[in-house]
Amino acid sequence: MTTVAEEYGSIPASLENALDSIDGFIDQLQSSFEDGELVEADAVVTQYHRLRTDLETFNHEMDNLLSYLRADAEPETVEDIDQIETASRDLMESTATFRDRCQDLSVKLSELGLSEPAESLIDVVAAFGEFPAEIEDSLLENQLLLFLKAEHFPSAVKDTIPELILELDANDRGRRQNSAAILARLAADFPAAVGEYHGRLTTRLLEAPVEEQKNLLAALLFLSVAESMPDTVGREEALELIRADDITVALYAALVLGTQSTTAEQARLIATRVVSLLDGEAATNTKVNATMVLYQLAESHPDSVSEFVPDVAPMLDDPAAQVQENVVELLGVIGRAEYRTEIVAIREETDDKSLEKAATTALEELPEDSRRETEIEDTTTQNTNSSTSPISDSDLLNQIEWEFETDQGSSEQPQSDEENLSE
Repeated sequence: MTTVAEEYGSIPASLENALDSIDGFIDQLQSSFEDGELVEADAVVTQYHRLRTDLETFNHEMDNLLSYLRADAEPETVEDIDQIETASRDLMESTATFRDRCQDLSVKLSELGLSEPAESLIDVVAAFGEFPAEIEDSLLENQLLLFLKAEHFPSAVKDTIPELILELDANDRGRRQNSAAILARLAADFPAAVGEYHGRLTTRLLEAPVEEQKNLLAALLFLSVAESMPDTVGREEALELIRADDITVALYAALVLGTQSTTAEQARLIATRVVSLLDGEAATNTKVNATMVLYQLAESHPDSVSEFVPDVAPMLDDPAAQVQENVVELLGVIGRAEYRTEIVAIREETDDKSLEKAATTALEELPEDSRRETEIEDTTTQNTNSSTSPISDSDLLNQIEWEFETDQGSSEQPQSDEENLSE
């Protein structure tokens, strides 16, 4: 959400600059008319000072909001987020009122034959004309504050789940995308409540734009891990989406499939696609998610994943501990004893307790002789129809990249399937 924070940081600065630019005009207005001489002039001056006060309050709340979005701080209560909404609405109303008062005064001055100041006021009206809608669209209509509540106080917004499901049919593209993001976040805490609507989430998948697809897949992933939907839900869609050009969409689809029961052929198909994403410039999140998928698949189909070990074993030296941990666990469950030395070295050298534990477990799983091929065959036979979820909600929350739209008002219709599969 850091990018969202950067976008919002400009709102109070823009309004403050606009107010600073008319300071001289307000001073001139006060000196030109005595108190009570021109009611419209008094109203503009009074509203100007009220707007300044409301902006000061808004600035304070915006500082809090930006801290929450950047994860520099956390709201202590849900009321902390409500205060941001109150300050936003107050400023929106105050700005609109100031604009209207300036309009009224411009008309009055024109009637008095004072055309020059009247025209200056028209410029002020134009300068402040867009601020109310900008504040409303940026902070109120796009559900940002609802997302923050879902992030920090999910119980407070659990009852919005049915409404959010309905929002998936909204005309506004950003609203659909953001509703999916909130549903995904709530699915982590209330999988059963969101899981009631798993069919609606699935039917939206292929028709949704890429950014919304990511959020929908994240929701299905939380439901899969919690076993809050049938094992086969979304499988056909996910098998199609692993071929998506968008790396995140492909990986999220693969993660969903990794929690379901798959055939050896499907596991090999998924593993092939995932490994294809691991080029030399792959981002850390990509490597973490890709190796996590391979580990999931190896739990049930070690033979389908074993052929890709040469592609992932070099990541034992990856600087990210989570990537190392996933690869170590993968090698352990497959039983690739030729990497024993490297795993021992990792266990002895790492300061990461989780990685150390994973290395210890992997070493215990590695075979002491060459009988692993027979063991793999037996394991595969036993697990062809089973599913595993060796990942937790906390693991997922660390890896999910929330896709949140800040620009409301787009009423684009859902893209075609072909458009959805490319960026």
